[in-house]
Amino acid sequence: MRLCLQERLWEFYQKHVNIPAEEQTVARRAALDICAELRVFLHAKLPDMPLREMYLSGSLYDDLQVVTADHAQLMVPLVLEKNLWSSIPGEDTIINVPGFWLVRRENLEYFPRNSSYWDRCMVAGERPGLHHPSVVPSETLTLEVQYETDRTLYVDFLPLLVMEDGTSLIAKPHRLAAERHEDLWRQSFRVAETARLRALDQEDGGCRSTCLKVAKAVCKLHPPCTGSTPAS
Repeated sequence: MRLCLQERLWEFYQKHVNIPAEEQTVARRAALDICAELRVFLHAKLPDMPLREMYLSGSLYDDLQVVTADHAQLMVPLVLEKNLWSSIPGEDTIINVPGFWLVRRENLEYFPRNSSYWDRCMVAGERPGLHHPSVVPSETLTLEVQYETDRTLYVDFLPLLVMEDGTSLIAKPHRLAAERHEDLWRQSFRVAETARLRALDQEDGGCRSTCLKVAKAVCKLHPPCTGSTPAS
């Protein structure tokens, strides 16, 4: 019984999960071209926007994408003035949302509005916070690009903050309450988790990555209940 299940899973992996290397290469090349064009566009339209170098990320670059090579993330690192902004864990705020952070404007009495480029993105009210930049809506911006007749690539445009302690925050809304928590930034553990997965697999010759890809493919091909998000 166990051998039969293993055989069935391996057959499923070969037929539906694994993406041919050539397809991944072509998708990465298309994503790189899109990234280059967006970089030129942003620098031309918003030359004073303080950004670090944009880069591509996601499962397409971790060898964890499944079914089709059709999704990538364009990370857009923002530069904040250290003395003007601070980050507060969501569980330490009145909202009490673990895994999310409030990025708050500081020292307004000494550095009034317009002292920082990002002041134009501040949320009004009693708890000012850094909203998504004006070029990005409250919902994640996803570009749909058809780069060949039968191939489409979805690119998530994700503003990124890297705090002094290394904490990475991305402008990705709360899955269940995006409107209520639109001024919160999601903490990302992707880099650490992916590195940990690779290290564990290398230590004992394990197959964790393969098992993860099988699980992701099942969720993508057979979307779970309402309220969940299919894996990409």
